[in-house]
Amino acid sequence: MKVYIFSEPEFSSSEWCLKILDSIIAEIRRLRKPFEVIRDYIADPIPEEEDFGIIISSNSFHIINTIKRLRPVFRQNLILVSTLTWLTINTNVKTVNENTAEIIRVIFDYLYQHGKKHAALYGVNQQSISDISKYSTFTLFNRNQQDVYFFKKHLQDCYQELAPRIKNYDAIICTNDVAAFSLLYHLRTDPTVPRPLPFLISCIGSELTSYSNPSFTTAEIDYSQYGPAVKCLIGITQKYPNQFSSVNIGIPSYLKIGETTGNLPYTPPVPGTPGPFGLLNEKTDLPRSADVNNERYYADTEGSEIMRLKSFFASADRTDLKIALSLYKRTPPKTLCTELFISESDFKYRLSQIKRRCRLHSTEEFRSILDKYMPQVSLPISDEEGESPSEKEE
Repeated sequence: MKVYIFSEPEFSSSEWCLKILDSIIAEIRRLRKPFEVIRDYIADPIPEEEDFGIIISSNSFHIINTIKRLRPVFRQNLILVSTLTWLTINTNVKTVNENTAEIIRVIFDYLYQHGKKHAALYGVNQQSISDISKYSTFTLFNRNQQDVYFFKKHLQDCYQELAPRIKNYDAIICTNDVAAFSLLYHLRTDPTVPRPLPFLISCIGSELTSYSNPSFTTAEIDYSQYGPAVKCLIGITQKYPNQFSSVNIGIPSYLKIGETTGNLPYTPPVPGTPGPFGLLNEKTDLPRSADVNNERYYADTEGSEIMRLKSFFASADRTDLKIALSLYKRTPPKTLCTELFISESDFKYRLSQIKRRCRLHSTEEFRSILDKYMPQVSLPISDEEGESPSEKEE
């Protein structure tokens, strides 16, 4: 048996895709089976009958086209791995995916535990299937359309619509980490915002939200569970060939508590019980806006700047963080090189690699983005044992 892994080219280097890919490869290696990762493929592979094909994608059009292309090749041995929720994909293949409805349910459960009764949904991208699913589930708890803030042309416009009504909310749920980081920036720089701030929760966690100040409460997906789930589907298919054309395994979410909700704990309901809101079924009846392009969400000035920061933090090690801190504090390069025991040429090389990864045109552009979105005395670098927070967790 050989496993062919087809990774969506557009997002193959993204944080979530790499984590899912690492998890799947780890399980395949435990099975002691050969595998091949294919990102840009022209000719379809010619597999043996026992071989498997795995598609990793979050783009609905890429999913549909790739399944149409590969189903005749792999037949029942085709598995889709996606961050999209199962009911929005609607494909007749075995799938492993996140449960968006469960994410929203957990968030509302947490809010109700702490007496928060009036929440807003912020930054909804009408061209995102995942956001449509979050919106649909949100409306099961709050049917007031005025409490949903859509991205139209700019993230700044989204905030300007929210700002006059922010005093009406005791919680704001952001659909993703970019919207969350943008909202935090506006709340920090808007002197008219009443204090204390409402609870702020992001439906997606990343290195970006973990490095924010204050730290964000986020709904997290354990990407390491994707690999065992894929291994389980391979086992089911091998044991019961041609009996199950469509099997779904949903990856559960959990809350990572941060300062934006006062570090207040969450007590999950007892497993197997529906909780205070019952068992939810998703619906996807939000019409897509014809004048909103999906790429525009991240091409927006704020979205683009925040995505560059996200790219930096996703791959930064302790030295990269120290370099960023030196730019923020205007530390002379020679001084930093002495502290890090590196040469000036190594410093310049590191900085050029950061700019390349984050699509930055100049050092000054990087410094201005740090000044804008990370206005704290120091970046999150631990001086104990010379480790960054992410390195300590590992």
